[in-house]
Amino acid sequence: MKVGGFGIDTTSFRIVQTIDQRKNQEGIGTVYGGILNMGFPAIVKKGVEDAYGRFFYKGLKNTVKGEKQLVISFRDLVYTHDNLQAKKDKKIRLEIEIDYYENNSGKLNFLFTDKNSTIIDSKYNQKQLSNYSYTFFKSSLKKVEQFITADKYKQKVLIKPQTFLANNNGNDSLENIEIVQSNSPKDKLSSLDSLPEQFTRPKTHHLITFEKFEGSNTSGFRLRYTGFARDWDDFDWKPALSVDIEGFTLNKDVGNFNLYYSYFALGIGAIKPLNNYFFLDLNAKIAIGNEIIDKGLFAEQERNTMFGILLNQRIHLMVGKGAGLVLTGGIYQNLFSGAQYLSGDIGVLFGGGIKF
Repeated sequence: MKVGGFGIDTTSFRIVQTIDQRKNQEGIGTVYGGILNMGFPAIVKKGVEDAYGRFFYKGLKNTVKGEKQLVISFRDLVYTHDNLQAKKDKKIRLEIEIDYYENNSGKLNFLFTDKNSTIIDSKYNQKQLSNYSYTFFKSSLKKVEQFITADKYKQKVLIKPQTFLANNNGNDSLENIEIVQSNSPKDKLSSLDSLPEQFTRPKTHHLITFEKFEGSNTSGFRLRYTGFARDWDDFDWKPALSVDIEGFTLNKDVGNFNLYYSYFALGIGAIKPLNNYFFLDLNAKIAIGNEIIDKGLFAEQERNTMFGILLNQRIHLMVGKGAGLVLTGGIYQNLFSGAQYLSGDIGVLFGGGIKF
């Protein structure tokens, strides 16, 4: 959205909270695009409450703010092609409906509802919702200023309908604006304690996967737990905790005796979200353990202390907003010293599991 002020200096109010009262808090519509006209969900990054909260901060940070605390509630927000035919006709529907409240020590006093619905005959681009929102609130917040300064709401306020449309050329116009003052909504909010629960995706993620690995010297299976914390649309590196339990066999013939390996490894791991579905998982550990050579009943077992450096790189595909499925693929490199029959291993791994 546009950076900077809305072109108003208000001494009457300041926005203290943005909330989402919509029934579906995930998306705002479906947009068709591409060669195959495939539909994909239109969303507000990080959710309406967070995204528009930052929007208002940018839009009003250079204005003079008053003492009255304003709370805005999104009752409706739509940006969609209603169907594939609407896409072919270049008809995108945009709607917005906002309830304004004044906050008095946690008690909410309903002011009025401002809403707009329009259809633009234009090809889809990513700036349309931004321009639409900017122009709507630039006009709507002026109405708030006019409303709350009208003799403490005792004086009947006449707000003239305006025309409004976010054109591609940047010109602001508005149509079909409707101001609802006298008939307050039936499900209006009474206090900050009555705010609806905000839709959030899980911040902590837990993966339980079962992997098969095939290397130059070993092959086996691994049960793995991975945990990390991350917000939706956050693509920074994240520290990750992992616990592995594995068993493997040597791929080469070692003669008429048995070999046993056991080791404990400790290290660091990090996960880099490539997008909201694909994740790069890097892990490095230092291992210490034993190689036991059992040559039979009448021979003493030989025990060697071994040290290792274990590296692995994975790509996870995670499907599902909360609980879901995980598909994993990657490579690994192990280097051991102190063991007679296992000096190192390089190979591939693949598997899958669940996430929650």
